[in-house]
Amino acid sequence: MMFVRGIIVPLLFVSFFSFSFYFPSCFFILPFFFLVPLFYTLSCFPKYAFLQGWVGGTLFFMIHMFGFWWVSFFYGVGFLRIIYPFILFMYCGLYTGVWFFLLCTMNIWKRWQKRIGWFIVSLGYFWIIDSKIFIVFGAWEGYSLAFPLIPLVHIPYCLRTIWWVGPWVLLSIIIVFQILLSEFLKKRDFQKVSSLIIGMSLFFFIIPEPIIKNEKNIQNIFHHIVALPLPKKDNPYEMAQEMCLSLMNAVHNNKDATIFIFPESAFPFVLSDHPYALKMWNENVLEANKILIMGSHTKKPGKLFNSFIVVRQCRIIEYYSKKHLVPFFEHIPWFYQSINSCSSLFLTQKERFYSGKSDQTPLYLDSFSFIPVICSELFFSLFTGVSSEIPLICLMNDSYFKGSGYSKIMLNSARFACFRQKKILAYIASDAAYVITPFKTLDKFL
Repeated sequence: MMFVRGIIVPLLFVSFFSFSFYFPSCFFILPFFFLVPLFYTLSCFPKYAFLQGWVGGTLFFMIHMFGFWWVSFFYGVGFLRIIYPFILFMYCGLYTGVWFFLLCTMNIWKRWQKRIGWFIVSLGYFWIIDSKIFIVFGAWEGYSLAFPLIPLVHIPYCLRTIWWVGPWVLLSIIIVFQILLSEFLKKRDFQKVSSLIIGMSLFFFIIPEPIIKNEKNIQNIFHHIVALPLPKKDNPYEMAQEMCLSLMNAVHNNKDATIFIFPESAFPFVLSDHPYALKMWNENVLEANKILIMGSHTKKPGKLFNSFIVVRQCRIIEYYSKKHLVPFFEHIPWFYQSINSCSSLFLTQKERFYSGKSDQTPLYLDSFSFIPVICSELFFSLFTGVSSEIPLICLMNDSYFKGSGYSKIMLNSARFACFRQKKILAYIASDAAYVITPFKTLDKFL
């Protein structure tokens, strides 16, 4: 019986934790209880704690990062494209193994020492996952898309709490809640269990609505913006024609619109090398008051950049080059460059990008200002130094993940990032776009 319970615990941990990310509208309550099976049965598997944590963690990351395997399998090169994601899953699972082992080690401590120890180790585990686990790629950054509060984006009261107290304070409260809940369940003290759950529920109802200055003005700005889907053509001239047709239809259907936005990599070529595209758009669509924002490429001698480009009439008036590059897909970390299978995994048939040098400062278009963001920068960059009144416009190309379900995780993580960093966000994906604000849970505008 002890062995069976010891096997079930990591499986419950995996299912509770991972399914809530894919189906948050159905399993939004699970982040409040996913640690309870672990804390409740810690004494069942002291000898195998690390192994079970490693297996459980590997399964979790395998489910949560399924989109990584999907992209590697369908867009990678060579047989090792199937193997490398599993190495990543097992590496990430090691941290869960250490976490399980430390929790079991503290099981023999006195009651309050044990509770405090469990809290510190659990909070430390989630901090490492959120901010440090990807150190093996040469950068001090983590996997923020696995933050355990992300499934709560479907609960407005939880979003309010994140806005006011911050995600780490709320996560600390939830961890303490689950530690106490598991202890009361062990003692079968159901009166304390019910009191604890009621008290936790009431806590969220006392949190007020978020406050942002000039709320109405910021929301009205997005009434003049139209988002357009990712073009499907491959040839640059045909792609420019397809984009021109989309722009013409958008202008016809949205008479008051002044800003038109395509997602990341909408024109995956160096735009300045294709002046006919600028001329075509200008002659057919871009009047004096029309602005086009799109993802394209820019270049300097010997370097190619993934860029956020602003076009007015026939000129590129502003651009920002992406600073945070996705390892192996956009660049090769220096200590992997000598491994041929790594350097050729995605970049055999395309040129690598270089990191932009300019900071993410606001761009100003007439009376409208915003911060340009490109894809992964939304999850791996901080925007705390910029006023919450200035919105983010994020160009995202999630077409690689279509069919894997990972696009849902990215969207929910974007919603969470909006509240975590106290920002208003226009999220422009390959075939959908959303305005994410603290005033509305989600507002689709494509």
